[in-house]
Amino acid sequence: MPSPIIKLSSITNLHDARFGAGMGTVLDMMIGFSLNPNSKNYVSEQDFVQISGWITGCKIVAEIENEKTQLEINEEVEKILSNSDYKIDFVQVSSHSDLVNLKESAHQIPIIFSYQFNQIEEIENSDSLGIMFRKLNEDFKIDYFLLESKEAALTKLSQLAIETLQKLSKEFSIILGFGITNENVIDLLSQTELKGIAFTGQAETEVGMGGYTDFDEISDILEKVEEL
Repeated sequence: MPSPIIKLSSITNLHDARFGAGMGTVLDMMIGFSLNPNSKNYVSEQDFVQISGWITGCKIVAEIENEKTQLEINEEVEKILSNSDYKIDFVQVSSHSDLVNLKESAHQIPIIFSYQFNQIEEIENSDSLGIMFRKLNEDFKIDYFLLESKEAALTKLSQLAIETLQKLSKEFSIILGFGITNENVIDLLSQTELKGIAFTGQAETEVGMGGYTDFDEISDILEKVEEL
């Protein structure tokens, strides 16, 4: 089994970035920064440069998606994406309009498309998801589909949801960002063809303290992944 990708999304502080960089010595790590000014995890260009400058051995993801409104690539995002001095390995978006804007900007950066699930029924419908992902892939060439959810009801994956992931991961490059536990991570990665798993950070609670409230659990999960 190829080493799975581990994505840490919405990094806002050096503590979490260093955690990811440390794991990057043994795992295939992606570190994501939200460049959307409307995001609660937004990082400015200055913070992006300072934090990402400490990172080695990890792929950098510029997260420009907007959860509430259509996002045009604003001046600051454009400045970062256009600067060859900044190491951007992937750009992450979450809507068709974001993809159109990105395509019109002519940036040749690999794309991660983030899809948010709000109900358990959505993840259990492999046919409709397959049709949508297939169309997006044809129109925009998506490198990875990142599946996420903020709904508490979706923290546990049903058997039907796992079967959906099995089907989708055979056709698309899927990174799963919810429903992952210390108990199920090995089965998820071994029973499907998922390319990786993802965790989302939060704002730094105090200086020197990371935004991840469950570092111990994440560390336990990653230790299991290392054994694959």
